[in-house]
Amino acid sequence: MNLSDSARSQLALSVDLRDAVVLLVDDLPREAEELLIALTESGLKVLLADSGPAAKQKLMREPVDLVIVDLKRADMDSFELCRQLKVPPPTRLIPVLFVSARNDVDAKIRAFRVGASDYLDDAIDFSELLVRIEYHIRGGRKLRELEREKQELGRELRELKKERDKQVALLPVFTNLADLPSGFVLDNKYKLESLIGTGGFGVVYKATHIQLQRQVAVKVFRPLTNLSNEDSLRRFRHEGASASRLQHPNAVTILDSGVAMGGIPYLAMELLIGRTLAEELKERRVLSLSRTIQIILPVCDVLIEAHAATLIHRDIKPENVFLHRTRSGEVIKILDFGIAKMLGDGNELDRKLMTGGGGIIGTPTYMAPERLRQGPYDGRSDVYSVGVMMYQMLSGRLPFTSDKESYVEIVLGHLNQPVPPLVGGAGPIPGFLIQVVMRTLEKDPMLRPTARELLTDLVRVARYTIDSGATSGELALPRAEQLAGDGGMGLDAEKTGEVPALNVETSNASAKTLPPATTAAVLSRTIEEEPPTATRVGQERTQEFVRPGKSFS
Repeated sequence: MNLSDSARSQLALSVDLRDAVVLLVDDLPREAEELLIALTESGLKVLLADSGPAAKQKLMREPVDLVIVDLKRADMDSFELCRQLKVPPPTRLIPVLFVSARNDVDAKIRAFRVGASDYLDDAIDFSELLVRIEYHIRGGRKLRELEREKQELGRELRELKKERDKQVALLPVFTNLADLPSGFVLDNKYKLESLIGTGGFGVVYKATHIQLQRQVAVKVFRPLTNLSNEDSLRRFRHEGASASRLQHPNAVTILDSGVAMGGIPYLAMELLIGRTLAEELKERRVLSLSRTIQIILPVCDVLIEAHAATLIHRDIKPENVFLHRTRSGEVIKILDFGIAKMLGDGNELDRKLMTGGGGIIGTPTYMAPERLRQGPYDGRSDVYSVGVMMYQMLSGRLPFTSDKESYVEIVLGHLNQPVPPLVGGAGPIPGFLIQVVMRTLEKDPMLRPTARELLTDLVRVARYTIDSGATSGELALPRAEQLAGDGGMGLDAEKTGEVPALNVETSNASAKTLPPATTAAVLSRTIEEEPPTATRVGQERTQEFVRPGKSFS
């Protein structure tokens, strides 16, 4: 060991290491005496052991910051002692320095593999040795400090889990989510006030955000019996992601989501005031042409944006169309985008949801044939559902029903039966509108219009019927139609969902003829033609749209 004149004073200048303890392990104490004296004079407290077992005993009796080892004994050499020190928690973080006359690569590799912090030649200059000792002592202390913090955090975490389990045990168990009492506080944020409604995927409550004092609607989810807890959580995350992915004034706004104590997943949404289309149909049964178009146009507008984002609703029906009342008028809102399918995402989850106890996602009464067959589908399946709604709104009945209220008969009708002629429940329906509706109900999705094509056709119908005097008053244009053709007039409407009205008055001499459609043979009737009678409509529909269905043996 080479000693320089200034070496002994270098470590003494480090105040934070004056209490450091070094264990020197050497089976030849006389050879280690010089190093022992030099380390002591440098300000370190040095312990001496002449064997591996003696070193382990000293480590058990007194805390040590560093071990310097040079053992050549066959029963326990430096490698074996280092290996044993790295096993028990009290000693595994103490840095071990090898000081040896062996300078071959194999010895160094073996030393580092058993846990050595450093490997030094016994001819190393003492000043360099001191610097290395200082470095390893500080590193070892930092590691042990982090380990103590980790253990303390672990202990606190266990205490928190125990406390949480106690709180969960005190919570009442609600087997039916519709039984949550008024005043129940969900996730320490939402105070439930009253039940709004229930559905296949959850229960909706009117609630108040406690901190913001804002009224919201909170949807609490029920697990599906054919899914594991993990799958249920994935379904909840999928619903939240689907709903928040679409930002449209005619789609309900998602404000928050989370999993409350007790494992209750929920979504917080804007609170709507009004009633659903299903309630209006129950009261009036048949809607006028203008009212039908007024409701369906915003529905198409939402679907255009959703389909462009590869998002399919999968459950378009009157119960999911809400007629929201605002101070400035009515805004159509589409509900329950939560069970929407993101194309290319969640396919495995989608398969699980469509089998077993969960059944097919959606309502068979309004479901497209390709979905009933559980085959591939796209946005045109939503268009089919919109077509069923329009058929019901205009005629007062569904295209396929069952006297026995059998879903099987309804499903077979959608799959195989031709669509019955569309006859108005409150009067004759223009033939060109019948063509629009019947196109949406084609069994083959490739023959149906897209949501954008349907919107364009309905706007043509609206303009045509207004010009021909079939309707009176004002009819609002959807956002997509405004943004496409009104030179930016729909910018304010984009924020509220309400749109400027289409002017009833027109001086266009050519308005008596319906503008040519983008698809051949659609909307070709002119104003000069007489309104079709119910018998004539039936004949036209049978000739143009009825296709032989498949028969079941």
